[in-house]
Amino acid sequence: MKKLIQLVSKIVLFIALLNVFAFAVVHVHEGGQKLGVFTQPLKSFAAFPKVVLNTFENIKKPERLVPIDPGFETTNKLDYDLYAVSSHYDKTQWIIRLINLKNDSLQHQWFLKKENYKNTGRVFSHAEPREPILLANKSVIFACDESYNLYKLDKKSNILWHNKEHHYHHTINLDYDKNIWTCTKRLTALSSLNLKYWDDYLTKIDSETGKTIFNKSISEILFENDLSYFIHGLGNGASTENPDPLHLNDIEPVLNDGEYWKKGDLFLSIRHKSLILLYRPSMNKVMRVIQGAFYNQHDIDIESDSIISLFNNNVSSLSSYRNADNTNFTPIINESDSLLNSITEILLYNLRDSTFTVVYKQQFLKEKIFTNTQGLHEFLSNGDLFVESQNSGKLYIVNDKEFLLKRYINEPKDEFVEPPHWIRLYENINFIK
Repeated sequence: MKKLIQLVSKIVLFIALLNVFAFAVVHVHEGGQKLGVFTQPLKSFAAFPKVVLNTFENIKKPERLVPIDPGFETTNKLDYDLYAVSSHYDKTQWIIRLINLKNDSLQHQWFLKKENYKNTGRVFSHAEPREPILLANKSVIFACDESYNLYKLDKKSNILWHNKEHHYHHTINLDYDKNIWTCTKRLTALSSLNLKYWDDYLTKIDSETGKTIFNKSISEILFENDLSYFIHGLGNGASTENPDPLHLNDIEPVLNDGEYWKKGDLFLSIRHKSLILLYRPSMNKVMRVIQGAFYNQHDIDIESDSIISLFNNNVSSLSSYRNADNTNFTPIINESDSLLNSITEILLYNLRDSTFTVVYKQQFLKEKIFTNTQGLHEFLSNGDLFVESQNSGKLYIVNDKEFLLKRYINEPKDEFVEPPHWIRLYENINFIK
């Protein structure tokens, strides 16, 4: 009997201690008060099952791969040359290819090996080269996304320079001086308010030397132009675990003077505010603030002396819900015709009268073209529209008559395909040797 009482006592004590431990784990994980030296170990313990599950999921489907669409019918009716610079991962290296989309002929390729990569947390195989820029003599400039690696390679893949000063992400573009504007970011603290968040930077790099010429915080630009309310408010909330209130994803340099801009100005796409700014670095002045019927957009292009185009992801920032407890929700508006979270749009914005126009809407509806994140577009000189639906891995070229191109840029394998990593197009490559 005594042994039984001792056994029951031990079980009760064990359950009690287990309950205390479970409470501490949940308390810390859900943002409760810190528990001194035990806080971080408890957080790590709580996250361990998720890490294991993610690891198994990543073995099954690596992050850079997406499922193929079994109903996707590819087609290629291109009757003109169109050259694409893209990247894909092969075993231990990144390969950057220049191909002709008309016939898939390989024009040139470059190789980036792991030993030449600075790893600061983003593993090499997931740090994809984004939107590589092709220069004369077959040199190429690119950044490995979400890493501290910006490169210039010669035609034989020798590294001409390697800038490791900034945290690079999203797009890079050439300006009228043939220098590079690139999106970078840095964890920033507002000490007076005890706040921290990821701040984005406009970074200008000398394309010949790889040296940093200009580096300006978006927050500073907003503060200095009386627009700081975009940091602290106006929706698109930033979580406390990943505070990213702005999320710059494109810098589009202005190459010529116009009625509404000057050469050297920059169009800035700030996704998490559904915001586009026209900024003049020479005066540190925001010349225009553009908002409207677009949501979490990417990729701005200049189409004429008064019109820009943009890739409207058309994604709501509101959280989805599950009505598992039969809660009665009251609808406040009828959104039965809304295309939010279902169809991407390409918009033309006219600076002359501040109007928006959707192009090729019926074609996008027919193909159900949509990407929740990423994505880019380009109008070709003949009026055809190129679209990269990045999350699905699909490429399109469409006009008002038909789809000329529907395809994956990489070869599908085992029901998965590596998506495009922001392709850059060239209608001719006569400038390279």
